[in-house]
Parts: sequence; C-alpha cells; structure tokens
Amino acid sequence: MIGYLPDRIPLESIKKVLVIKLRNHGDVLLTSPVFKTLKDSLPNSEIDALVYEDTKEMLSEHPSISNIFLVQKKTKNKSLIDQIFSEIKLYRTLKKRDYDLLINLCRHNRGVTLKRLLNIKYGVAPKNAAKSKFAKKTYTHLVGYPATGVRHIVECELDALRRIGIYPTQKQKQLILQSGDTASAKVNQLLITHQIETSKLVHIHPCSRWKFKCLPNGHVAKIIDEISKMGFTPVITGAPDPIEIAMIDEIIAQCAQKPINLAGQLSLKDLAALSEKARIFLGVDSAPMHIAAAMNIPVVAVFGPSAEYSWHPWCEKYIVVKNTEYPCRPCRIAGCGNGRVSECLQELTPNHVIVTGK
Repeated sequence: MIGYLPDRIPLESIKKVLVIKLRNHGDVLLTSPVFKTLKDSLPNSEIDALVYEDTKEMLSEHPSISNIFLVQKKTKNKSLIDQIFSEIKLYRTLKKRDYDLLINLCRHNRGVTLKRLLNIKYGVAPKNAAKSKFAKKTYTHLVGYPATGVRHIVECELDALRRIGIYPTQKQKQLILQSGDTASAKVNQLLITHQIETSKLVHIHPCSRWKFKCLPNGHVAKIIDEISKMGFTPVITGAPDPIEIAMIDEIIAQCAQKPINLAGQLSLKDLAALSEKARIFLGVDSAPMHIAAAMNIPVVAVFGPSAEYSWHPWCEKYIVVKNTEYPCRPCRIAGCGNGRVSECLQELTPNHVIVTGK
C-alpha cells in the first residue's frame, strides 16, 4: 500500500533500488519482508541487496531480489591492496546499476559513501546512521524509532519503507527464506539414512556465536533426554566451528539416550531444509532460530540477556522461555557484568524449558 507524505518520493519514477544490510545472518534474514514489500509496491523496479559475503544465503533465491552484491569483511588473510581492489570492483559494478533510491538498514558508514559516490538521488537511513552534519545532508529521509524500543526488529526494518509512504500488509511482513532443491535433497537423504520420521523430528540447536545466550550443556542434555522419553527423535545441530562442535560433543556425552548429531554437517540452507521437515524447533536466540521461524514451524526459543520483544521468532506459533525471577533481564549485555555468563540462563531449570515448551 502506498500512502501520502509531504516529502513523498515520486515512487513511480524509481527504477532501481539498492538495499544495504551489513550485519549478521539473523539480522539479514529479518530484512526479507522489506524486499517483498518493495517489489510488490514497485513491480517495475529492480531491487538489489548489498550484504556481507557470508550472509548471502539468507537472501539468495529471494523472488523479489534482482541482484545480491557482496562485501568482503576485512581479514588478516587479505592484503590492503587486495581489499582496495575489491572495493574498486564493487564500486564500478554498483555504478553501472544507476540507482534511483538507496535504503540503508544499518548504521554502517558505507551507506553515506555509496549515496555520494554513486550519485543516488534519494536515500533512506535510520537517524542513528546519520549523526554527523555531512551524513544528515546526504540522506533525504531519516527514519525515527519509538523511544521505548519495544518493537520487533522486522517492524523497525519496515519503518524505512513507511518513511517514504510504502505501508506493508500483514502478508508482506512474513519472513522469506528459500532452502533450495539441493539442500532439500540432502536433508531428505539424511532422514532416510538415520530413519527419522518427520512427525517425530525435534530440531535442537543449542548454540550461538555468543555463548552468554546459551543454556548450560548439562541442562541441554537433560532436555534432550526428556524429549527422547516422550517418543520424539531429537536431532542436534551446530555450526562447523571447533568451539561449537566441542560444545555439542559435551552435551551428547551427558545424554542417557544419544540424539542424532548433525553438528558441523549442514549449511545454512541445509538448516532451513531440516527445520522445514521438523515438527518443532528448540533453540536459543540465534540465526538458526530465525531460520526455523522463516520455515513457519512451531519454535521454542530460550531467551536470556537479549530482548524477546525485539527478537522473538517471527512466525505464527512460538513460545519464549525466559527466567522471570531475574527482573534485570533483558539487560542486552554480554553476560552479567559483561562477564560472558548469564545467570538468568544458568539458573533456568531444564524442567522449566520442557514444561513451557509442551
């Protein structure tokens, strides 16, 4: 739906749009409704995305996106010369696209740089991305957020469109993630190999790159045992990271009945395909939780220091498990006192998770 604004952009003149989201996997996935809403409102326009290279899978095969351009994160493995040439190549590619509108969905300074260098007429960004006078003059439309912050991130992302007079419908607000034929075939074969009935499959992803968001390993093991006793088949996953693999191994070592272990064996698309087959997903506030939500299956999400009202699973059926005995949460910090351990999760009993999630 398109509405009227005093500083309304003549949307009928917009032919090409560049949307920037240089953040983590889950953050990028939560922007998927923006592309759907934009394309529906501007059907004759081409909508491109600019994201970090490792987050591409969150938007690949999105039906509303014409092109996905990638930014390589700075690493010690690449020389300064290589990084400069990579940036020049990206700039030249984007310059050829001749964009009419730039929408920056993050605080990254790249939005200001590209708006100027590419000579894009219209630019939208959150107010906190335009702190300098130069940045404020660069963007034509700045997006304000509620002072309380009690709003889901998906709605906040869509505010960039509301600011220019495009109002999403409820259907357009749904997450979009295509697992793809390759991932579906791989997961189907794994189900056959491990003799897993989808009606009994419980997908468990207890890990996060931020360890202060995770339950103690012993708690997870007890939860898995209880799920097994209920007659379900727990399938545990984790990233191909040595720390996460070690965490999964420790959890399984404490299980009376071993779950099926697929940790380190699945890509992000594979995770989506597995969640799509599952009866339910159980995990913490992480990208796999958002992936499961995008597959629109029931999700049980454990929250510690992060705010569930901003980051809860964006799907029809979900349950948030939290420790109500800690009035300090959500504190949004890296563990109590920034000590990388969250007491609200350490003291959350396995029984609490099991009972709440039933």
